[in-house]
Amino acid sequence: MFPAEMIDITAKMLELIGKYGEIDQSRGDKLEIKKGVLTLGLKLFIHLFSKKCSRSDSIINIAGYHMALSKSSYNRKIWEGSTCNSSELDLQLKNRYGAECKICQRPFTCFRWMPEKGMRCKKTEVCQICAKMKNVCQTCLLDFEFGLSMQVRDQALQIQDDLSRKGASRDYYVQNQERELAFTFDTTSNDAVAKISDSASNDLLKKFAQNQPYYQRNKPHICSFFIEGECRRGEECPYRHEKPSDPDDRLSHQNILDRYHGNNDPVAKKLLTRAKTHNDYCVSNINYKT
Repeated sequence: MFPAEMIDITAKMLELIGKYGEIDQSRGDKLEIKKGVLTLGLKLFIHLFSKKCSRSDSIINIAGYHMALSKSSYNRKIWEGSTCNSSELDLQLKNRYGAECKICQRPFTCFRWMPEKGMRCKKTEVCQICAKMKNVCQTCLLDFEFGLSMQVRDQALQIQDDLSRKGASRDYYVQNQERELAFTFDTTSNDAVAKISDSASNDLLKKFAQNQPYYQRNKPHICSFFIEGECRRGEECPYRHEKPSDPDDRLSHQNILDRYHGNNDPVAKKLLTRAKTHNDYCVSNINYKT
């Protein structure tokens, strides 16, 4: 063990103990530590000294909650739970400029964590600038306000996508948005996204808004070797040993760029088809009654 790492670990533990610990006067110099701090300390040591965790990624970030980026909920000054994050404090591995943004293709600081036991590891896919431009989550790319995909939200609010997909025009647009965010206190830079704060009366968004977290999408992916009958890991396999209910399901083939730009998103098409079917059914009932 390197002395620098030992000093860093000791400093972090003393900071936690000084913040959350309480000295029991009746027992002298014994320290009574709360259960949450003890659990956090155990997780810290497990992540630092595990063989699967490299020393370059052993930067601890205490984050089990995130603040919503939406303009209407930012000023509430509260921490909200997320489907992507767990309901308890967890540890995130921070890799400074260790990944490329899937939208603007620029390096950004990414985070990796496990939401719950038995779930698959999650990580940030896009940078903060691209997420703020669309008011979406950095991991699942769903809208913060309604929990819907971009295609459904933009079609309901009649928002046009002005971001170019590649080339110098995309880089120029992203740089301007980053400069605008640096001089303002708003969390969203796109003027079109400002319509979200006034969209509470939209019937389509109110109908399909995801009010409750959907933790099923945090499940591990299905093991492809298990489907072919060749998986030899057994219980140690990090993937699910299940047969797919529908091998030709379009929801299993999704693209991050399509979801971000709101084009050819299978999840959005499913919701829009359901909404159209519901509207046609209501119109037919009205005509029948009249």
